[in-house]
Amino acid sequence: GAVGIPYVPPGDASRTLRLTMEISAPAPLNRCWWVLYYWKFITFQATRDAPILDPKAEGRERGWPLIMYSHGLTGSPMIYTKVATELASRGFVVVQVHHTDGSSCLAPLQDGTSVPWDKTPVRLWNEGKTVQSVQYRRAQTEFRAKEIV
Repeated sequence: GAVGIPYVPPGDASRTLRLTMEISAPAPLNRCWWVLYYWKFITFQATRDAPILDPKAEGRERGWPLIMYSHGLTGSPMIYTKVATELASRGFVVVQVHHTDGSSCLAPLQDGTSVPWDKTPVRLWNEGKTVQSVQYRRAQTEFRAKEIV
């Protein structure tokens, strides 16, 4: 049955929360990552490795509808857990992609390392190099599209 699954991955919770605040919050809040400290203790109800229900056994002629959920700039799938679980509870298969193009605040990799947020497009924008910033973001967007497909 459903059990409490950690909202924030326990292995890198402090780092994830710190980077989320540093990147996403305006100054001076961006230095107050500890505001999110208690997120480490939040769980959501889900069943790990639950079997996929047979659509025909559930009276459906076709398979389950699929939603590919792509996090926003500096985001991560963790931030959208509640939305994803709500959609799943309504019969959707939800796949969340953790993009490794540097657009996430922290993207963990299979080998235990991670890809940090790439500040290049923001730096270029702030330097008035808007064309280069947009070109950089375009390349990230194309990379993200390939990760999904």
